[in-house]
Amino acid sequence: MAKLKTRTKTETADASSALPERTTWRSRVPELGPDAVVVVVVDADQTRLVSDVVDLFPTADVHVVLPGPDVPRPDIGRVVWHSAPGNDALGPLLERIGTLDAFVFLRRVRVEAALATWGRSYLHLADGGTFVLASVDGTSASATTALDRLATIRDGEIDGISREETEAARSTRDMTATPDGIVFTKSGSHQLKVGEHRADDVLPQRLPSLGLVELDRLPSTVVTATGGAVVSHRSTAPQSVLSAEYEVPELPLRHYGAPVVLGQRLVTRVGQTLLPGSFKSPFKKEVAPEIGRNPTPNFAAVGESSPRRLEGAYYDLRCAWPGQYGHVLTDTVGKLWGWAEAKRAVPGLKAIYRLAPKTTEPGFERDLFRAFGIADDDVEWVRDDVEVETLVAATTMWEKDYPHYAHPGLRDVWATLRGALVAPGASKTTKIFVTRPADLEARNCRNAVEVEEHFARRGFTVVRPETLSLAEQATLFAGAEVVAGFGGAAMFNVLFAAAPRAVLLLAHESYLAKDEQLFGLLSGAQVHCFWSAADVPRVEGSWDPAASKSAWEFDFARNRGDLDELLATL
Repeated sequence: MAKLKTRTKTETADASSALPERTTWRSRVPELGPDAVVVVVVDADQTRLVSDVVDLFPTADVHVVLPGPDVPRPDIGRVVWHSAPGNDALGPLLERIGTLDAFVFLRRVRVEAALATWGRSYLHLADGGTFVLASVDGTSASATTALDRLATIRDGEIDGISREETEAARSTRDMTATPDGIVFTKSGSHQLKVGEHRADDVLPQRLPSLGLVELDRLPSTVVTATGGAVVSHRSTAPQSVLSAEYEVPELPLRHYGAPVVLGQRLVTRVGQTLLPGSFKSPFKKEVAPEIGRNPTPNFAAVGESSPRRLEGAYYDLRCAWPGQYGHVLTDTVGKLWGWAEAKRAVPGLKAIYRLAPKTTEPGFERDLFRAFGIADDDVEWVRDDVEVETLVAATTMWEKDYPHYAHPGLRDVWATLRGALVAPGASKTTKIFVTRPADLEARNCRNAVEVEEHFARRGFTVVRPETLSLAEQATLFAGAEVVAGFGGAAMFNVLFAAAPRAVLLLAHESYLAKDEQLFGLLSGAQVHCFWSAADVPRVEGSWDPAASKSAWEFDFARNRGDLDELLATL
């Protein structure tokens, strides 16, 4: 991106008397088409100016923002009136209006305050959109302040600047200062992130043509684990483990009756809006897509694509990392709950799943869908970005990150899978120890063989589930009463156990995942975590991939007493 050069486009006040009319900010605003959206922000005593500004956009939809609801409103056609006293109220209003083509700020404020509004509002503009600060002092000093600030922010030389203002500066293609204002031209597209907390409020107003219909909504509930809270053993520092009781939020099942783009890593996009399905953790305060940039709390930059069109209605069963066993058993299985109702309500509905890159044929995912009763003809396997005619999206029953929940309805989903996959009459393996391949880079346990032998001597069958088919894994775990093992996706097979009594997790202290704990709690088992030191310690309050994937060694000196005492009771 070309750097802004300070003062190169400033037209000083001293020269204004000799400048023709074209040098005003009005002359810098491009013509907009009939589908354009414009926002004009004015003070209470500036409503007389609205008509002239509206005339600059004769075919656009114009929204005028007043400082309060009691300000008199002139009778001007084509204008939608709003009220927002400041930036805190303006932001949510802009979210509901939608992507903008022009923003004109007329309120009389100091240039620093005007630039703060610019930073908070700028990313609502489309690529190439125009932002006008028409109310600031038109002297060269104010223009220089704006130019210097942008250049300095883009060089990363100002501390304490908000993420919004930093991204706005880096997304400015051009800035021109005229005697009566400053005009910015935006570069690049940004998508508003709409997570579950804001979806019901924002989507109907922001995207009225989306045809949003709610097919079902599971009520919020409180889950009390019959096995009690997770028991943490011998950690050198307090470890975050789950309690016996946790809340599950409401889970909607939505049908979007207009085209939706399905991109990589769960991206679910309509224009410059990311729908809740875009986020692996849709209930977080600040949601984030799994791909692209996440520059501000409210906006992402996932890039543009040329999606292939798919006619018909589709049910979203994609996962963040397709083909990876653990992600499918959480992301995808967590969305199966709405399939039957959606299939009943939407004629011709098919499931859609994006395969992993370079994958030519579906693997265990096909077996999983068949086990749940989804016919092969009802699944669309894709490898590229697509735009579907309509989409049904179920909010996931599984949340491994805060607020950590597993909906009790998953028990029915798991039972359905178990009933279809487990071989009839198979012998039961009651005690299982889940080990990991020795050549894995992530969380390699150096004394794994010693750990395996310790459990084998106490009646456990040592297994590597990734060497088995999906049906074989389900059959193996179906009769398990005690499942122990190293942390990782293979432990997720607890979902196939019909009535486990205990789950024992062996992990290092930099491993923060909660999936194994959730599987154990929801299955009714008593969950125990035995901790050892990681080669790469984690920093409290942060997540470090190197620490999470660190090699380690199970600390028998620390854990042997508690472990053997527990195993003796099982």
